[in-house]
Amino acid sequence: MQRAHIPLIMNMIDKIVSPDERKRKYTDRRIVKIMMLLQIFHISYRSSAIFLGKHPEYMDMIGTGTIPSFQTISRKVRAIDMHEINSEIASIYMKRINGCNGLFHDTYMQIQHCFKKEKTWQI
Repeated sequence: MQRAHIPLIMNMIDKIVSPDERKRKYTDRRIVKIMMLLQIFHISYRSSAIFLGKHPEYMDMIGTGTIPSFQTISRKVRAIDMHEINSEIASIYMKRINGCNGLFHDTYMQIQHCFKKEKTWQI
């Protein structure tokens, strides 16, 4: 995955994950963004502070100035309803297949366009 895709993914997360009603230091959106970055780069929760400390551009995309501890990330990720987020992503995909121009159509098309350029494998 190219670094150019990461801002698009962060934008999609902003649209998918609802804002928290309570004022929290680490909102669900921020935790999901951190989790996505860690998954993309194959980083463990324990190594997240080192990784995010070396990449301030990702901290800006997340929207936080402080790095949560790995215990906080782990606890909050377990509390987030990932089924709902996955359902929304599947909904975006189905809208694309059915040719509907939904809320995420432009962002989805940008990501798909980038991925098509990257395919280098052959059957």
